[in-house]
Amino acid sequence: MNSVKGSTQCGGVWLKNMMKIMTPDGLSYSGRGKLNPRFRSVFADQNRWRVRRLVLKPDNSSFGLWEDRHIYNGRYGDTPVSLLYQAKTNDFLTVCNLARLLKPEQDKEFLHGIKIQLKTDDSNDTGQLVVASAKENTGSMGVYFPVIPLELSPMRFRVLLPLDSSSNCLDLAVKKWKEQFSRVWDRLPLRVGVVAFPRMMPFQAVIEATRGIEEDLDSYREPEIWRVMGCKTQESVTALSFKSANHPYALLKTIPTKLRDGREDVFYPYLAVEEKQVRYSLDFQHPDGQVYRHAKELRTGDGVFIYPTLISTLYMDSTARRFAPLNQRQLTDWLQMRDLWTMIEWNAPSQSAIHGAWSELISRREDWQDLNGNWMDGGKETWLDLTRAVFYDRLGVRGACLEALVEAAGTGLLDWSLEWHMNVLKKQVSGGDI
Repeated sequence: MNSVKGSTQCGGVWLKNMMKIMTPDGLSYSGRGKLNPRFRSVFADQNRWRVRRLVLKPDNSSFGLWEDRHIYNGRYGDTPVSLLYQAKTNDFLTVCNLARLLKPEQDKEFLHGIKIQLKTDDSNDTGQLVVASAKENTGSMGVYFPVIPLELSPMRFRVLLPLDSSSNCLDLAVKKWKEQFSRVWDRLPLRVGVVAFPRMMPFQAVIEATRGIEEDLDSYREPEIWRVMGCKTQESVTALSFKSANHPYALLKTIPTKLRDGREDVFYPYLAVEEKQVRYSLDFQHPDGQVYRHAKELRTGDGVFIYPTLISTLYMDSTARRFAPLNQRQLTDWLQMRDLWTMIEWNAPSQSAIHGAWSELISRREDWQDLNGNWMDGGKETWLDLTRAVFYDRLGVRGACLEALVEAAGTGLLDWSLEWHMNVLKKQVSGGDI
């Protein structure tokens, strides 16, 4: 599917909820109908050429065996260029990000006379385009739409968009869900699947990968039991700390306990508990026997039934990846993973430094794991000590930053953050003040 020509990588984001919830405007859970304009705002750019297409007319010195409706790729300086040849009018339509070629203040006449060597992806035969004129396309292909909704329904939102902005779009979706559903997060979870793929990846393989992720996320239909480790209410917010057998570390949640007008909220911030008897003043029992407890009356040790919010990401660097085992994480892990990358950007001295340090640690990690990836006795503690020493020596990080990186290495968040940002998004670490 060539819907997003001009982006070397594409991303599909799928948002799904477990329960069908309709709102007065006919849209559903997490305001997904309102996500479309919010996603588009991510791509707002002062450079109008970001979403424009131009028609380039070749002059008489241009040469090549151009074929109708074929895409030709080349470079102008260090900038990649993709053009669609139109035999009927003997011209080329730009199908790449023109903001890489033209600055906001530049006009299309800047392109007059430039020379571009072009070839197709499946041929080494090159031709040369010398631009005689450039004009804006006034037809339906004149504007590039980065965000392409594929499905909008009460149960699911599918969208296709350029990969380089997919993280920001997902951040917006999570923020919107938290704003609207923070009181009922335990029973109305957001499930997110992200499939990233190169532009030339067969779309059939992408769809198969998507279906695999959706089926996997949809299989989590039974609630988990989370054990309350701590509960503190301050002003109008209750902070809860949970421990779950399915997660290696404590999970923190905050729940508003007052309505916007200042009244106590005795409607929404209730959680289903294991107990079979009403114990506190705000407890109530459903006719089916389930006891619900207000968030601020939870106590340490209470078992709570939670439908977890989950995210699954997959990078399809080959068609075979659609058959790879999937790995789900808590949606809160996504936010921590993103914050972790910000920390790395600010503190790692260079791209090569973080890449070299992590490559060494991955290699050494295998020495303390068996063939199934399980830690040997004392292996994880030894490896984390090594991790601390390597980061201290090779990255120069200290204090809280060092401990945060070591902790993330132990939980697997560092693997995910580096893989997503460096290998998938191709982000660069320039180094900051340590």
